[in-house]
Amino acid sequence: MSTRQVPASVGQRLLWLMEHYRGDGRGMLNQPLALRMAGAVDMEALNQAYTELVRRHEALRTTFSGRGGRLTQAIHEPEPMRIQQIDLRAAEDPSGAAYAALIADLRSPVDPTEWPVRATAWRARDDEYVICLNMHHLVTDDWSCSVIARDLGLLYRRARGEDVTLPDVGWQFADWAQWQQRNLSGPRLAKLETYWSAKLAGARGVQLVNITSAAQEASREVESEARSWDVDIAPEQLARLRAIAGQERCTPYAFLLAAFYLQLFAETGQDDLAVSSIFGNRTRAEVAQTVGFFVNMVILRGLIRPHETFRDLLRQVRITTVEALNYQAFPYQMLPAGTILEGAIAPRDVVFQMLDANETAFSVEGVDSGELLLVETGRFPLELAFFPHQDSLRGTLFYHCPQFGDEWTRRLLAGCAATVQEAIDSPDSSIADIMAGAEKSREAFSATVMR
Repeated sequence: MSTRQVPASVGQRLLWLMEHYRGDGRGMLNQPLALRMAGAVDMEALNQAYTELVRRHEALRTTFSGRGGRLTQAIHEPEPMRIQQIDLRAAEDPSGAAYAALIADLRSPVDPTEWPVRATAWRARDDEYVICLNMHHLVTDDWSCSVIARDLGLLYRRARGEDVTLPDVGWQFADWAQWQQRNLSGPRLAKLETYWSAKLAGARGVQLVNITSAAQEASREVESEARSWDVDIAPEQLARLRAIAGQERCTPYAFLLAAFYLQLFAETGQDDLAVSSIFGNRTRAEVAQTVGFFVNMVILRGLIRPHETFRDLLRQVRITTVEALNYQAFPYQMLPAGTILEGAIAPRDVVFQMLDANETAFSVEGVDSGELLLVETGRFPLELAFFPHQDSLRGTLFYHCPQFGDEWTRRLLAGCAATVQEAIDSPDSSIADIMAGAEKSREAFSATVMR
């Protein structure tokens, strides 16, 4: 099989190094798209759709070799693809067996040196399948998964005889990687580095008090386990949150990040906080329909002044995030050594995200399908992520145990929920007053935190 060799992107090289430094024994760098399909499922048409999907997107037929800065992408020629089928209809609980098999698959690493996608269909009943495209993060991201889900559905309909039109892909990922290599050089690179060097000079990772030498020692001796807690923001509260954010010309992202800063301040007393967030890094229209690993980790710095109001903090966070969007192409790992003071916890290990809802249901006569809600593996030691859940907004705190304990993380998420509520109720109050109110109500919010 012939291949085309091209250099990896900056982000791919950094992710490759992270994988080899941290290891990936539990599939933490898997990026799955999992669907339940019920009804008259045509597996032959689905195989045809999968073949066309891989032909359409080069990233899904790209393998990797080399080390660090010498990491190379090998783009393979299209060929017929098959989804592995496993029949579980004879199991005592076929649906449960299919879900258990899916979870086991997600915890098994995908080897990108061999092939970047592992496609499996577990048949639970005559008219029910669980389908998973388990991809390595080197070839996809959340945006890409939405593109893949949409394209797979359209290609399935085409294989079934419907006349459907797909949008043009534009650039393939290798085209963008070559553009990035040119863009991150010369005056453009100097401009990006100058901005981030000034913005993050002297920034320090969050000094979380629960990270003691004993906890660090335990995390070395015991295999880290990813766990999570959930809390929901009700529709009526979400509407009020959006209204306040709109008054300050910002999004719920900025509102919730500001609340997260306040809770970290409450835990540490640290008024200069640096946390990470994952930005899409798709600044070119040519890659709107492209599958690949585009995302970039950005460090966001927040300064807490207790005498100011929550609205003041919200305005500060808005400016920070808008500037970060404009300068998101620069990997912070390229900053000169010593720019960021890491301390007990590196900024890259405390992450805030707000995710969009992925529309993954196929619109095919006779088939009902939708994305399975899965427990994420938790790639970072501490990550607060918000995403749409029915009519509300769900906040999930992912954490690595024993580095972070169950009780402390539950209290942290309850405190975040209490802070959000106080900020919704009294956005013009001082930060000191909002924090005092949140501390009083934290215990009540603990009852709303769930697994």
